[in-house]
Amino acid sequence: MCKTGNSRIICICAIFIIAFSIGCTDFFASLEKHHDWIVTEEGNIVLHSRPKGFSNSASPDENIINSILANQNFYYYLILDSLKLNYNDKVLIYLYNHDEAQDAIGTNSGGSIMASRSTIYYSFMIGSYKDLFGRDAYIGSEKMVKLITQRSLGSNYTRLMYDGYAVAFSGSFGKAYDENQEIIIANPVSDWMNIHHINNHILSPEQLLYETGWDNDIYIPNAGFFIRFLWKMYGVAEVNKLFNLNSDNIVSKIPEIFGVSFEELSDDYEKYLESVLDNNNEN
Repeated sequence: MCKTGNSRIICICAIFIIAFSIGCTDFFASLEKHHDWIVTEEGNIVLHSRPKGFSNSASPDENIINSILANQNFYYYLILDSLKLNYNDKVLIYLYNHDEAQDAIGTNSGGSIMASRSTIYYSFMIGSYKDLFGRDAYIGSEKMVKLITQRSLGSNYTRLMYDGYAVAFSGSFGKAYDENQEIIIANPVSDWMNIHHINNHILSPEQLLYETGWDNDIYIPNAGFFIRFLWKMYGVAEVNKLFNLNSDNIVSKIPEIFGVSFEELSDDYEKYLESVLDNNNEN
């Protein structure tokens, strides 16, 4: 069921409250652009998209809206099941047209979240890509993972946990053109790690916790790969206990939670990397 917001006063007030709550009024475009949404709800997802002809860029049509809703509900429930989380709030998604997104949310090639309001802001791009779940995605799962983990596990996270959980869940980072299939596909993390193995850009657990200034294409695949290793070795529920800790506390809590020292865990991860990357059999 779709409906167009018809109260400009309410919309403007809501936007003002959101901007005030994050202390960053220039996060949004001018107030005049924060009305005229088509609101479509399905399951636990409430999608706000622009009507046809709103701007010079394309707006999502009904088929794309339905696809986004189906995908985001799929991710939502799979995240809860896979990451052993308990969450039932609705997630709001504001999908800005490409030509307004840079001014509105600071990017026209991705998005951001406001976990405190259970909200995702994203730039609409007309073309989808094939994610590793086999779905034709327009937004992907990463923002949903970041939102739900913060809401469920806490917001005092490290970059390792913030980026690592999202990429470990999706299994991918970035996109590439597949010449054989002639489609855009998600880039598997394992492909990135094989490249980083060749280029000597494999990061140790200590580096992932304390040297977080690496470029995204080096740090984020490494973080996701390490988190997936932890899930595989110790179980998701146990790793969740580390999510809301700072780096020092993660190191000090590992013996209590995993039964090994940080040094032993680091050695085990190094051996795992050598085995997996040499044989290209990570799963």
